Amino acid sequence: MTEQDSANSSSLRGRASRPANIRSQNERLVLDVLRTKGKATRAELAEATSLTLPAISSITQGLADEGVVIEHRDPRADGGRGRPPVVVEFLANSRYVVAISLNRVNTQILIADALGKDIASRTIPNFEDASPAAVIATLRRLIVLLMSDANIDADQISAVGVTIGGSVDGASGIVAYAPRLNWRDVPLRDLLADDFAGLLGDIPIHVIDAGRAVAVAEATEGKAFSLRNVIVVDVGATVSAAIIQNGRITNGANGLAGHLGACQIPVINLDHKWGDPEPPRRTIDYYASTQGMYDRYIEKRPDQIKTSQSVRLVLDAVSDQDQDAVDVLVESGVYLALGLSWLVNLLDPDHIVLTGALGTLDDVYQNAIIALIQDRLSEGQAERLEIRYSDRGIDGWLRGAVMAALQDNSISLAHLFDRALIA
Repeated sequence: MTEQDSANSSSLRGRASRPANIRSQNERLVLDVLRTKGKATRAELAEATSLTLPAISSITQGLADEGVVIEHRDPRADGGRGRPPVVVEFLANSRYVVAISLNRVNTQILIADALGKDIASRTIPNFEDASPAAVIATLRRLIVLLMSDANIDADQISAVGVTIGGSVDGASGIVAYAPRLNWRDVPLRDLLADDFAGLLGDIPIHVIDAGRAVAVAEATEGKAFSLRNVIVVDVGATVSAAIIQNGRITNGANGLAGHLGACQIPVINLDHKWGDPEPPRRTIDYYASTQGMYDRYIEKRPDQIKTSQSVRLVLDAVSDQDQDAVDVLVESGVYLALGLSWLVNLLDPDHIVLTGALGTLDDVYQNAIIALIQDRLSEGQAERLEIRYSDRGIDGWLRGAVMAALQDNSISLAHLFDRALIA
């Protein structure tokens, strides 16, 4: 089957059978319980959700009609005496989602089942043409290939989640700035919806920044699991600090909260006179983002410029005890610690989780960054605050994309994403 044949045949199948894109809160409550338990009786679902049995029966019947669950009677449940209860069983293969971690190099894309389990994946090593139109066309071709790999029809795809390093308005899906792709003010969600419509139909497409994505991944299945008040710091194309308070990400007025890297480093010159040129302004991103660390290192070691185009060059050089790379890392750690100390002193979280490039460092450097942060905290906070490193690396961005795609059918994910702003 060619890519075009697959696209054409898939786009004509089963559109009427697709479930509603936005479920009721009660439906999502039931689905959350079933995802956790696998299967449950109607009575168990009523107890877990505080819904009435008639409400549960109506919801599960609707889900069964969609093919999301199956219902059957289990005579073993009561030893074979009386009328056996109805057991509702969740079908992980009832629907699938597409998840995309978008970057200039090593973009990852996968199809996951309704439980978030990976089914098929591919990697795009590099975008020669990083224009939005060219990137989207490549993504569409990869989705067709992945559906073929997994033997999945287009009408089984229920949502798409996309993460991108930079600044994203979560309410509109507009990428305000993506430094690695050199995008500004790109309406990515609308562009994807228009381009994917012929293949996938009218399904939810969620576009979020990588920092928020990795925070959701850590909160649902990583180092921030079950933590109510935590700051998840992602060092990637930008330095972001996703703030989770009372189990919900702080999105801000426009879904743009947490861009720690955009904060400017204070420059104080007591001899400066009004009207004189100001000293150059630098941001935390300038020093501590992966691009910033790479640029600082290349300034010191221009002979290395052709060996790599990513921060991996710097981190490998740090492991080899290259003093120039160590100096760059220490410099970035100082400014990162400065910005984090402001957040901790203001918000008083229980924990900090450090993700992205920092999670790949040797223990000695990870401990040094923790010490830099603790040294700048107010009295008493250094002892109470726990700082953890993620063990996911950049995979957290892709897992966050999976969670973004699943949020329409999960009340717990919708709460974490704060759906008042993430439409």
